[in-house]
Amino acid sequence: MTPCLSLRWAALARDRLVLWAAATRRAHRLPLDWLQWGDADAPRAEVHRWTDADGDGVVEEGEIGPWVGRAGPGAPVGALGPGLRRPRTDELLVAFETHLSHALAVRFAGVDRRTSRRAESVNTGLGPDAYTIRFVTDPGGDLAGSADDQRLPVAERQAPGEADAFALASPEGLDARYRGVDLTLDLRVRDRLRVRLAGTAHRVDGAAASRGFRAVENDPGLLGELFDTPNGDTNTEGRLFFDRAYTINLCGLLRAPGRLRLGWVARYQDGQPFARVVVVPDLPQGPDFVRAVPNGRHRFAYTLTVDARLEKDLAIGRRRLALRLEAFNLLQTRHEVEEDVVSGPAFRTPALVQPPRVLRAGLRLEL
Repeated sequence: MTPCLSLRWAALARDRLVLWAAATRRAHRLPLDWLQWGDADAPRAEVHRWTDADGDGVVEEGEIGPWVGRAGPGAPVGALGPGLRRPRTDELLVAFETHLSHALAVRFAGVDRRTSRRAESVNTGLGPDAYTIRFVTDPGGDLAGSADDQRLPVAERQAPGEADAFALASPEGLDARYRGVDLTLDLRVRDRLRVRLAGTAHRVDGAAASRGFRAVENDPGLLGELFDTPNGDTNTEGRLFFDRAYTINLCGLLRAPGRLRLGWVARYQDGQPFARVVVVPDLPQGPDFVRAVPNGRHRFAYTLTVDARLEKDLAIGRRRLALRLEAFNLLQTRHEVEEDVVSGPAFRTPALVQPPRVLRAGLRLEL
């Protein structure tokens, strides 16, 4: 059942001021890949330490180290938990729209969206006695000073490899929340000029599915490593992948005399959130890493792009020929969109930057 209640009130004549509100509960679509949990034909694996038995630097067939764990949703490793429930999202929206003149419209909206009953795999085969905790020294992001130094807990696996057993369940308290506001100004000057300025301020909180900052890791809608290993459960709560904090979008279209058109889009957004991590190489289960700070504490640099298109129409009899010149990243912005997130001297070293400026010319003939 997915109920929805919406209200709309035209406070002034001719819809010069419109207020509306909506409350919705949506049940999530159940992914088909959930059915592989407990399926004897689904993937499963034994996890071993890497080893080079003859010391030649190459791992050959048959050269496997100690068995340290099991993985995969397939039976007998995985199973569907008895308490699994369908995830749902509750949303509340409040907004207004006003026309300050025939040319200018203003819209404002506030949204509060909460997702509950998130599904996640739980390691039911291992209890607290399967790990011992030791503390490693973390110098923090400031290597020169000691203000952010800390002792970071790291779990050492002591259980045998065959002890892992995973159940797909709906753990209590595994929720996510989106809160945001959206402001839009829309200007129209006859059919000659249209400009739209939109901005958002929002926050997305929850527990990340896995360690890392990419869409397949720092996201609440995926099945990850939460509750599978203690090292994956450290500092999980925080800002998620789609949290860009503040965004601004300015786009427009100008129709000039002589069948000349100019269009542009300028986009700004805060950087992608991430968490600094500490790598621990000497664990019984093999090298592992933990978040050193709450998830999403850090951000990459902001991104800014300006794209534009200039188009000129020519009439050739009954046919129409359009000449186009397009520019992408017109300002040649080169901000980093990915950095080294591992603690150490290379922390925050840029690993990937925005694509360079690209110019493209083209013709379009309409017969």
